[in-house]
Amino acid sequence: MSLVNLKFADKKLYTSFFLIIFIFYINIISFINYEQIAYYGFAGLKGRLLLSGIYILVLIGLFLGRSRPIIQTTPIKKSILLEISFYILPLLLLTIINIISISTYQINKPLDIQPYLNYINLIKGKVIIHLLPAGIVYKLCKSKFSKIELIFLCTSILTYSIMYSERAYSIPFLGILILELTRRNLFNLKSLIKTFSIILIFFILVELTRSFLFIRLLSGEMNILEAINSAILRIFTYYADTFYKSSHCLEKGVSSLINMCSSANLDWFTNKLTNRGLFSIIYPTVPYPLICLIAFIFSFISSKLMLSYEQSNTNNWDKLLTPYLFTVILESPRWQYILQLRFLIIIPAIVYLYLIVRSISKR
Repeated sequence: MSLVNLKFADKKLYTSFFLIIFIFYINIISFINYEQIAYYGFAGLKGRLLLSGIYILVLIGLFLGRSRPIIQTTPIKKSILLEISFYILPLLLLTIINIISISTYQINKPLDIQPYLNYINLIKGKVIIHLLPAGIVYKLCKSKFSKIELIFLCTSILTYSIMYSERAYSIPFLGILILELTRRNLFNLKSLIKTFSIILIFFILVELTRSFLFIRLLSGEMNILEAINSAILRIFTYYADTFYKSSHCLEKGVSSLINMCSSANLDWFTNKLTNRGLFSIIYPTVPYPLICLIAFIFSFISSKLMLSYEQSNTNNWDKLLTPYLFTVILESPRWQYILQLRFLIIIPAIVYLYLIVRSISKR
């Protein structure tokens, strides 16, 4: 490998760059024909342009957010209350859920009809497991993880994500990984390729547990290589599907002024791809110009906070929120993560604990 190639491979990247690549990706894949899995979505020119306009504003916001000055909030002080609330309790509950799931797992059944689903539904307050990313950021601010603790954390997160087909649960932790690599000047082309490889392997594993693939594998209708190929294709069709739906919503909703894009029946030629994307949910209730403005402001602020995480020498409260903002940008094209309780509790929880900690420190 030449010296120029080595320098290019070692060139420092940043978290916003990862998201910029992702935005380009979801726009490009909508032009691919997916006949191999009998998927024939279609996006009209007007809807495609309107949707791409939103994504362009997100790209501009991510790019402009990289400019200084960085945002710095109040430094985090070490607190047993924060460690219990953000780290110990969520991890304890996650561990209990995983133990129940593994101990009652039946190997001959796909994940969506496993008996543990009935047991877990009896547990109240499961939403607090989504505070764990903030807890990990807090721990990283104050101490280092031992190898055993890190292995246990990774195993717990992956176990839950696979057992419940919850890829979205792992996204904030992916954000933390990229943010930490960037902060330590370790995020470059080589680590980007490794990250994409990990994502691909994880995605395939989760897809293979889905009932429509699992049952076909058990029945011999499909061999393992065909199942893996189908899983890889769905990496593209997940986002192409929601691109078609969102562009259809923007095109028809603008002209007809009816809420057709919020219909659950809008699922094109497959009943396996049920996500509709955030824009298909909120439009036309939220006007298109306002969606564009919110998309720009949100991506700009998120990029600023990611820059703060990467470059700040102090451990501030805004760092607890950053992995969730990363997740909103990554998941919004696919589904309405920002409207889910798992996200909506984050800011109130952080603000509430901040006020308590500040009140205690003033005594």
